[in-house]
Amino acid sequence: MNELPETTRHIPKNPNSGSLFDRVKKQLLPEKRTLIFIHIPKTAGTTLVRRIKLNFKNNALALPTDNLRSKIENIRDFPNDYEKYRFIHGHCPHGLGRLLANDSKSITLLRDPVERVISSFYHIKRFSQHPLHHEVSKMNVVDFSQNQHWPQFYNSSTRLLGAEMGNFSLEEYLRFNKSIADENSYARAEFAVNSEILVGIQEHFEESTLLFKRILNLKNIDMTGSEMINRNRPRTNEFSEREIEKIRESQELDQRLYEVAKQRFVTLCDQAEIEVA
Repeated sequence: MNELPETTRHIPKNPNSGSLFDRVKKQLLPEKRTLIFIHIPKTAGTTLVRRIKLNFKNNALALPTDNLRSKIENIRDFPNDYEKYRFIHGHCPHGLGRLLANDSKSITLLRDPVERVISSFYHIKRFSQHPLHHEVSKMNVVDFSQNQHWPQFYNSSTRLLGAEMGNFSLEEYLRFNKSIADENSYARAEFAVNSEILVGIQEHFEESTLLFKRILNLKNIDMTGSEMINRNRPRTNEFSEREIEKIRESQELDQRLYEVAKQRFVTLCDQAEIEVA
C-alpha cells in the first residue's frame, strides 16, 4: 500500500495560498483536464450527470455497469483512444484517472450512510430482476446493512473512494471485487476526499450542483427536474432509534467519511458564497 501522510484528516494549509475554494478551483483547472464522476449508487448521481453533461456535448463517456473491467482494461491499454473524452462517469473505483493520457480530476456525491443503505435495500426489494432480489427479500434492513457477503453495499463509499487499484490490473480488480472496506481503505478514502476528489453532499443537492458549477467553470447546467427518489420506501423516521443506530454502526467507516467530507463541503460553500440550509 502506498504510504500516506501521518495525518490525513487535516491537509496542511499554506497561510499564503488563499482560501480552500481558490486552491481547489486552481487544482481542478485547466480546461483540457478530463472530469471523472465516481458515481456511488443511490446518491442522486444520475440526476447530477444529466445536469452537467451538457457542458461536454459529444465528449462524454458513460462507463458500463456490466463488464466494467473490460472497459477499464481497454482504457488502460489504449489511453490515446480516450483523449477526446472530457467527462467520464460510472460506478468505478477511484484512480481511473491514472490510466488516461489526459490530466484528470474526480468528483463524487456522498449521502448519509443510513439513508443510502435504506434506499439500496428497498431498491433491490422493489426490482424483481435484481440479482440479489430473492435473497434480500428475505431480510430486514438491519441484516442487510450488516451483511458483508456483498461488499458493494457494506461501507460502499469508503470502498470505492479508498480502492487500492494501482494500474487496474486483473489481479487488482479481482481483489477489489472481493474486498470489504477496512481501516486501510478508510485512510485512503479520507486522504482522497481531502486532497484529490471534489465532493458534493446529496442532502444538499442544489448547493452541490452550484459548487460544481462555480469550481469547474461549467457554463451549461440543467437545473430543471429533481432528484430521483424511491417513493416506495419507508421514511427514516418510521424506523426505531435502535434500528437506525444498528445501521449507522454497521456503516461506521462511511459515517466517518461522510462527516469529514461534509465539513469540507460546508467550508467550500461558505467561501463560494453558497448558503447551505
